[in-house]
Amino acid sequence: MPVYAPERILRLGSSQMVRRVADEAGVPFLDYLANPTSPFTRDFRQYADWVHLNRTGASLFSDAVREDLEQLLDAGELPTCADPSPKNGPSSA
Repeated sequence: MPVYAPERILRLGSSQMVRRVADEAGVPFLDYLANPTSPFTRDFRQYADWVHLNRTGASLFSDAVREDLEQLLDAGELPTCADPSPKNGPSSA
């Protein structure tokens, strides 16, 4: 989730908690707060308020998520309809 004030979010530990849960589940975590130069963390013009993206920000964010998901799918790191388990995920055996 993009937030204009990443320092506050990171201090609360939510990003680390989500990363830990994702790692334990064997799924990728797309961390859009980790890049300090990202328009989602440093450019208030992308926001309608402190939390909600405006139309331009939402479009940019959607494009970024789409591109990241396409890369993960191409690399076989996300489940597909034909194979519902991630490549590096926990095994059921």
